Amino acid sequence: MSFHFLSIVLVLEAGFSTLSYLLIGARMPLIDGQLYRIDSILGFDWLAWFDFVESHPWLRLSLPYLYASTFVAIPATLIYLIVAGPIWRYILRCYASSS
Repeated sequence: MSFHFLSIVLVLEAGFSTLSYLLIGARMPLIDGQLYRIDSILGFDWLAWFDFVESHPWLRLSLPYLYASTFVAIPATLIYLIVAGPIWRYILRCYASSS
């Protein structure tokens, strides 16, 4: 069951990666104006965020490492879920049978 889930995730990841490259080559119009309006509706100011990050060197230096850590965190999470899923089901089954 768990490896079935992993195979689905890997197939979807490969498919979406391919789709993203195809869409980049499609030369579609940019939607920067729409994204700016959505940010305004949500109250998010990119320039204020940029100034905040630039004024805190420790944050500016740590964000690239945080972004890069997702390439480790995603596979680690998948492995954890594969390993821990049966363990948690066993624990819940033991708990339910003792009640």
